[in-house]
Amino acid sequence: MPEVVTSEEFETPADRVWDFIAGFDTLPDYHAAVEASVLSKGGAERRLTMTDEAGGGTVVERLMSFDDERRTFGYRILELIDCPLPFADYQAHVQVEETSPATCKVHWGSTFKTVGATDDEAVAIAQAIYQGCYDGIRRTLELPAHTSAGESP
Repeated sequence: MPEVVTSEEFETPADRVWDFIAGFDTLPDYHAAVEASVLSKGGAERRLTMTDEAGGGTVVERLMSFDDERRTFGYRILELIDCPLPFADYQAHVQVEETSPATCKVHWGSTFKTVGATDDEAVAIAQAIYQGCYDGIRRTLELPAHTSAGESP
């Protein structure tokens, strides 16, 4: 089962990034591949409508954990509807780590089974998704270019 671990540093306080991404419904605010998000089940599930450029379709996800104090949440994909993502049993985790009062590091990673692609292709897709998150956070919060990124398959 592939595991993807990524992180990127931001020149802004951790609370600023956390307050921006902690809402389970905010992905369309910063990820270019996500056209819309609709919450259900009291906010514990979301239906993400993907753009045509991203392959289209719908991704249904469930929030599995949320810790405001530790600035972390986890979620899993419940269903892919007409969506070409090569994932099964996909579970992701996000953490915003304070590295100083004025900087933070965001960690985004996942484990999954690969369907309809090689593990290397699926890992590259997951890494591109998380990079889209990082780029969107940076763009939307008007932050300077990233200072470092790390990833391992």
